[in-house]
Amino acid sequence: MARDRLTALEVKRAHDKGEPVLLPDGAGLYLRKQSAHGTTWTLRYRFGGRDRWMALGSYPDMELAEARKAARAKRTLVDAGTLKGTVGKNLGRDAFARAPRTKPDPPHRAALGGRMQYRIE
Repeated sequence: MARDRLTALEVKRAHDKGEPVLLPDGAGLYLRKQSAHGTTWTLRYRFGGRDRWMALGSYPDMELAEARKAARAKRTLVDAGTLKGTVGKNLGRDAFARAPRTKPDPPHRAALGGRMQYRIE
């Protein structure tokens, strides 16, 4: 049976090795090492027909268990469409236009029939 989960020892060895590597852990979580010093946990997800990558944190600061928890939380937000940067994109143009505004229109705009007049003094 093939194993698709990383171990803490594999992560440490990949970090100490110093060469670029991309190791999958499963469910879209990857350990990405692009330079000799930096190792980053990234989440790969698909949105709008495109693959996207989200950095979750760096390896020495974020251990494997923490990265799995963070990836699970972000994956839930992505699936719900509430992740920053994805809000409104999945609604469609018409639904987004009908969405309630956070700030109401000023009362003088209704009096002018939608036209704004400016006066230069």
